[in-house]
Amino acid sequence: MTIHNSNSGSEKTEVLHGPENTTKAILEFLSNAQSALDICADSSWPSVAMGVDVYRDALRDVYVRGVKFRIVTEITKDNLSYCKEVRKVGELRHLDGIKGNFGVSEKEYTASAALQEATLLQQVIYSNVKEIVEQQQYLFEGFWDRATPAEPRIKEIEEGIILGDTEVIQDPLKIQERFIHLVISAKEEILLILPTINAFYREERLGIIRLLMEATVERNIDVRVLTPINEIIEQNVVSMMALAVDQGKCLDIRPVHMTSAGVTVTTVTILVIDRKESLVIEKVDDSKEDFIDAIGSATYSNSKPTVVSYISIFESLWQQTELYEHVKESNKKLEIANEHLLATERAKEEFISMISHELKTPIVPLKGYAQMLLRPKFMGTVNEKQKKAIISMLRNIEKLQALVNDVMDVYKLDLGKIKFSNSYTDIGTLINQMIAELRPLTFAKQIELSADMRDNVQFLCDPDRIEQVLSNLIKNSIDFVPDKAGGKIIVRVEKDNTNNLTLTVEDNGIGIKPEKAEKLFQKFYQIDTGATRRHGGTGLGLVICRGIVEAHGGKIWVDTAYENGTAIKFTLPDRQERERR
Repeated sequence: MTIHNSNSGSEKTEVLHGPENTTKAILEFLSNAQSALDICADSSWPSVAMGVDVYRDALRDVYVRGVKFRIVTEITKDNLSYCKEVRKVGELRHLDGIKGNFGVSEKEYTASAALQEATLLQQVIYSNVKEIVEQQQYLFEGFWDRATPAEPRIKEIEEGIILGDTEVIQDPLKIQERFIHLVISAKEEILLILPTINAFYREERLGIIRLLMEATVERNIDVRVLTPINEIIEQNVVSMMALAVDQGKCLDIRPVHMTSAGVTVTTVTILVIDRKESLVIEKVDDSKEDFIDAIGSATYSNSKPTVVSYISIFESLWQQTELYEHVKESNKKLEIANEHLLATERAKEEFISMISHELKTPIVPLKGYAQMLLRPKFMGTVNEKQKKAIISMLRNIEKLQALVNDVMDVYKLDLGKIKFSNSYTDIGTLINQMIAELRPLTFAKQIELSADMRDNVQFLCDPDRIEQVLSNLIKNSIDFVPDKAGGKIIVRVEKDNTNNLTLTVEDNGIGIKPEKAEKLFQKFYQIDTGATRRHGGTGLGLVICRGIVEAHGGKIWVDTAYENGTAIKFTLPDRQERERR
């Protein structure tokens, strides 16, 4: 069975059956470990690891490759010789009654429900789902911190010292009796982890949920439970907790959420009583409704290290539920904030549209009447003083019109709503026509405006928008080059061996400092921000240039290596060449 994570095509969780498949999976897992490998397993694992040739050789290879290898297991009299061999390939620690049988590396996780001494594995769970791997790494660290070094434990066994009591129970009926007895015998605290929704229903039918409620209400025992939930269980949990709260009692049941791959990592029921006893029950068939039919073996322990390890697992998962709730609440706040942001964007769009309309509407007749005033045949003759005033008025109307157009272009670029009409364009003809149109401006200031076009090509672009870019760049240069002779502006066009164009507008003006060049394409940025600055503008022209160039797939920048003034370059990539690639 394989479960794929829909959010990441390469992530999967699968169950492998048969020695051939499981051995291949384990060997690949060990081989893939690059810097770290952690294994947590019961007392049978050392005999499997060191008693099966293929596993032993693979673990020795891990050691030779310098991988940091850590193992937590229960060191017993029966596996002592194997444990001594394990110490030769990795760092070994002891934890009483440890169960789990899982391994985790940087990016992968494997687990086996049951091990048989010195025998190939029959069933293995494999996963490279990030959340599962990270959770198992976290759980291992908890075991590692609470485990004791191997040397003292080996010495205790060799000297005949026995600590605590651990019992493996195979009879399902005896497991059921021990489960009920432990819950009834609790004096102060009960911690319970249920691995599945079906496990909750089985424990409910068995009477465990009712006993937990009685322990809270009648004996004033603190009860905490972690369980997956659905709508029905959630309703029951809410009513139970409400009843406990009404009577001033402590009953806290929290949901354990599934990973994004749709599986839970915990596969056993864990019960801890008064922080002194633990019962870990393995299930064999979660689909069974009856408790006895669903479970396999169980491990009871009153050994302090063992009990502490399961307390650690519980507390870790408990903290994760708290973090999950915090994240859930934060996501909810982010959703609300996003809704507000979208509403703000809609309001801004409506506002900009309204302002544009309100500004454009009077500008058109104002400009029309101003132009008509300069034509005697429509409005009669005006004297020279009136003519200068009308020309000044017309010039300012055109500035206002340009400002409104700039604001709308920037806004449309931000929203990705600006429209482009691409066609094959003769770049040389476009530049020559534009130079001719700007000639009156350069002539008045005695500025030399020329073109250097080594390649004259037909290029797929929006000619009006590319002309807008070049026009903005040239007009900026006109503002900053010397007046009254000496000013020079050159438009250069070059094509590289991949048919990409690089266009440059360079001048012999005052230049731009490198630290200011980085900010030049930011909205409303002005090189000269003083109260007496000589050069006007809104600081939107170059922002529009950048947006148009990037929409064509190119980039625009200041050539800081140019030392004779300012040189601004932009590229236009060949679209057909990009599509062929």
